[in-house]
Amino acid sequence: GNTPLNGTPSSIQIVGSNAYIAYKPADDRTPNLPSGLHVVHVSEEGMPAQIAELNLDNPSDAMDKVYAVGIAVVGKYAYVTDIWGKVHINDVSTPENPEKIGFAELGGRLCEIKVRNNYAYIANELGGLVIYSLENPEHPARVAEIGTLGIIRRMVFDGDHIYISDSTGLITADISNPHLPKLVNAIDTPHAANDVAVANNLAYVADTDSGIQVIDYSVQPPPLLAGSIASGGVDVVANGD
Repeated sequence: GNTPLNGTPSSIQIVGSNAYIAYKPADDRTPNLPSGLHVVHVSEEGMPAQIAELNLDNPSDAMDKVYAVGIAVVGKYAYVTDIWGKVHINDVSTPENPEKIGFAELGGRLCEIKVRNNYAYIANELGGLVIYSLENPEHPARVAEIGTLGIIRRMVFDGDHIYISDSTGLITADISNPHLPKLVNAIDTPHAANDVAVANNLAYVADTDSGIQVIDYSVQPPPLLAGSIASGGVDVVANGD
């Protein structure tokens, strides 16, 4: 089944029987189109139904437009990243009636957001990966950052490490202490690393025109390339053995 939605979906997270979807304007050339958050009920297979929509634009300022690109739902909060440097904080304790709480002005050009152990990891196109404490969920506090050479495309956690694919390759960092992240290594892949998935000490990198690059982390430092699969590398998923 399917359900029509306003805008263009840019990121999704499923929590329980609901999908929370960040959406950007349907047409970048039309500045007055909305951008924000959809909530879709997905409990019955093949029968999704929208139950709420929250426009995150500023109603009192027509020039203060949102371009929502990432979402992370933690407890009663939905954090939506805006490419214009803001994280919008929303109360989704009642999924049928999400409410704006406010936003944190982080600066730069934000894209993906991931949350782990009460810390938010936010990709900033102009400043690498920035880590924020969510000890006070309505007021994220910056605690550290990890510099990258390229533009971050995707991030994935594996144990105490975070794997970051960017426009130059794959970066691995130890985040056992989020206040003091440590760069483990940076591997240059043949093209831009669009996505990464990790399973059984192997990192599978969707590397644009170079297909899937496989990097073996069972030996340190890892080799540049343990194998490859020819394909158009855009997205990749790994699942166990």
